[in-house]
Amino acid sequence: MDGAKRRPYSGGMPSTVLFDLDGTLTDPAPGIIGSFRKALADLGHEPPPYETLGWIIGPALRLSFPKVMGKGADAEAAVERYRVHYRAGGMYDLSLYPGMPEAVAAIGAASECM
Repeated sequence: MDGAKRRPYSGGMPSTVLFDLDGTLTDPAPGIIGSFRKALADLGHEPPPYETLGWIIGPALRLSFPKVMGKGADAEAAVERYRVHYRAGGMYDLSLYPGMPEAVAAIGAASECM
């Protein structure tokens, strides 16, 4: 920590809470999978059914597209098409996981800064 002194944990409730949005509070699958499927269609590939594509969430798209498009496919073009669709609205196509509004409200009530 470049010479900064660490304060020992005091044992109480943290005063600040940070959350990761995608995959923690929200389910981003609809936007990610939907954008993936649209990119495939843009490039003339038949998109697999939505329900079979959960595995694409997490790994790099550059690795996922060739698995669907086949060896020698232009993964960079597919990633670019994905980004077009994701930025055009796919990033907002998500849902809250059950219980998250209540959990965030409870943590917020008990924290100084969230």
